Amino acid sequence: MSEGQIVRGRRRSAAHSSEVRSNGVWARARWIAAAAGASVVLASCGTVPGAAVTIDGTQVSTQALRAQISEVAGADAAADPDASAAHARSLLTTIIRHQLALEVAKKKGIDVSQSDVNGFIAQYDSYRSTTPSAPAMPVVLGVPAGSVEATSYDLLVFDKLMAAIPAEGVDVTDIDVTVDAVPAATWADAVAARTKYLADPALMTADAAAALAANPQLPGGHESLLEQPGHAIFGIFSTAAGEILLVSQGTQGYLVVRVTDRTEKPGMLTKKMISDTNTSAGLQSEIALASLLLGPEAEALKVRLNPRFGVWDPRVVQVVAGRS
Repeated sequence: MSEGQIVRGRRRSAAHSSEVRSNGVWARARWIAAAAGASVVLASCGTVPGAAVTIDGTQVSTQALRAQISEVAGADAAADPDASAAHARSLLTTIIRHQLALEVAKKKGIDVSQSDVNGFIAQYDSYRSTTPSAPAMPVVLGVPAGSVEATSYDLLVFDKLMAAIPAEGVDVTDIDVTVDAVPAATWADAVAARTKYLADPALMTADAAAALAANPQLPGGHESLLEQPGHAIFGIFSTAAGEILLVSQGTQGYLVVRVTDRTEKPGMLTKKMISDTNTSAGLQSEIALASLLLGPEAEALKVRLNPRFGVWDPRVVQVVAGRS
């Protein structure tokens, strides 16, 4: 992500929500910006009670995570458990991704200096000085003010990784899924529907077809990690065929989503695909796609995540919603 790209991404998201912007109802499904909270304080293993995550033997405490959720989400997190859970997944994704960025920079000899980070921040501040309506950078990235430098470092590492992509692209693993979706008004309705559909899969097939006929904007059909990277946060690329996820749409209720088919296959990731994703779906989708460049390191990283916060999936390099 170059300095120009992040500013362009912010210009779009100043007019549109930083949530997923494509595929109809997915656009209303609740998820919080992926670039959040990179600099949660890390402490030596065994010194922090109640670890939210342990990364290569180093813990991030639940207390530190909750403090960052409170700062980023404010009253929304306390009032809406779904929002709090989504913020937690996004924060944890960025905490883990920051460790990956440090590891990749060391491994590949990538040099991102403090001066580079300062210039990156100053570039956006300069834009903001001429655009009074533009939010402050912590809002752009969804991070506490103290985390802006660490998150900026990560984005600059991505920028250098992208610059090194050859014209033909790099090999990655793509994940294709087919999904059915049925809306539910409340959490209790969604839980009841999930139980019913697990017992009678054919009933969900019929109900999903009827729901899609009534509302063509509902999710349904084919999804690809390389084509819809921003949708990975929902867990659809991390779930086995036949599993059912419950996805919050905020004030719009819930989606009961079943993965009917799932295939992992070789894919090719190009620099153009990443930049085009920014144009079509926004900065967070660009980050999600660029994060696939960290795949080998993500597979090797030893991550132990408290299951109350979700599931770490190194294949998509994100903490995603669990099957709840």
